[in-house]
Amino acid sequence: VLSLSSMEKFILFFPVIIGVILDVIGGFLYFKRKKFGIHVIGTVTGIAKSQTKYAGVKVTTEAPIVKYDIADQTYTAPSAKFYPEGTTIFKKGNSISIKVSRKNHRSFVPEENGSTAEKILFSCGTFMIIAFCIMYFRYY
Repeated sequence: VLSLSSMEKFILFFPVIIGVILDVIGGFLYFKRKKFGIHVIGTVTGIAKSQTKYAGVKVTTEAPIVKYDIADQTYTAPSAKFYPEGTTIFKKGNSISIKVSRKNHRSFVPEENGSTAEKILFSCGTFMIIAFCIMYFRYY
């Protein structure tokens, strides 16, 4: 059975434990996203369109067709990731950062600027640790 003082210590350090867990998960997601793939700058040469049906409704999706160089070889291919029509900012002639598959150089996805989830996880974890430090040094 936990005594009151050890229970108080557990309750006091609980936010730190949660904060560390959130920071580790956020960091893992960040490094996982950055590690996989070859990062390259390519030029948009066109837009590929595709129609699919979701629950009986036709939806048009689009993906950039990009020309890029890897290992002294030039590739031109559509993105493996399609977006709902009208939601992208890809324009012919623009340069974009892409992440190319290490196994298949013809497969790529546009590079995301940063995942909101990993930023939120890391920020919340760090906030909890800082809040604990302030409370601890202020009241104990």
